[in-house]
Amino acid sequence: MIYRKRSFSRFRILFAGSSDWSIEFLDLLIKKNFKVVGLLTPPDKKRGRGQKVVTSPIKQFALDNGLPVFQPEKLGTEEFIQELKKLKPDLVFVASYGKFFPKKILEIPAFGFLNFHPSMLPEFRGPSPIQSAILSGNKTTGFSFMRLTEGMDDGPVIFQKEVRIKPRETSVTLAEKLVFQGKKELIKILKGYLEENINFQPKKQKKKGVSLSKMFSKEDGRINWRDETAEEIDRKIRALNPQINTFCFWENEPTQNRILLRKSLGFAKDFNLNYGEYKLLRRKKNIILAIKAKEGVVLINKVQIEGKKECSANDFFHGHPKGKMI
Repeated sequence: MIYRKRSFSRFRILFAGSSDWSIEFLDLLIKKNFKVVGLLTPPDKKRGRGQKVVTSPIKQFALDNGLPVFQPEKLGTEEFIQELKKLKPDLVFVASYGKFFPKKILEIPAFGFLNFHPSMLPEFRGPSPIQSAILSGNKTTGFSFMRLTEGMDDGPVIFQKEVRIKPRETSVTLAEKLVFQGKKELIKILKGYLEENINFQPKKQKKKGVSLSKMFSKEDGRINWRDETAEEIDRKIRALNPQINTFCFWENEPTQNRILLRKSLGFAKDFNLNYGEYKLLRRKKNIILAIKAKEGVVLINKVQIEGKKECSANDFFHGHPKGKMI
């Protein structure tokens, strides 16, 4: 293939995203003078007690930058297909959009749909690769730029990079790290892909090592002190907060309260406790609530009784010196 340098200002890019970190990719494309012709994002949602329709941060960012915003309820309608054809995008860049694109939509742009996925595909395809990497105890993860197909993140890959997961990594810090590293590579990848550089041609994913991540529900955040080890609970707290609250119940008959476990400082070997029982420890400058699990104890320093403000482990213990977690 002959390499030909092209003017990037002529390529029309539609950006598809919904999460707060999607904004960082959109902002970079605008700053680097790519021709972003609009934002594709899900419809506004009702939020809060008053169920008011709220504009998402990425939609507001697009409007502030003078971009048209497209929010179809369904992607496969004839109305949206015609709207997309009129827009004439050469490429749709996707960063956490959250919906499947039907084949008749994927075929419209000449360069297809290019997606940023925060895992080393084919590992952790699906909606929650970052949380799944932490829950699985992985030492590394990464990100992939891949071309979307009708399947679940099974399209050909253009670029991948491995990233180390630190021992106390949370889903928040890991997402920040992956987005930061992804942004560093984005412009090089887009230029190489649009120039049809042989080094940026899509390659089929490996057949081995395929795994799927799941859509987590509120119930996935429940802690089972009897059946889960301290290490597993520590991972769960780091992986699921703040998107999914990790929780259990404190009981001192006849009283029972729902407790949100906000932050874990790790885990330690067994103390002379039964599962769900707890004691107060001092570790360096931290006062910690050590809660017995199936194996070991989880070291908690921030909790929240549902309906009340977050408090330290020390404050919780002095208000609840007796009882157990169930």
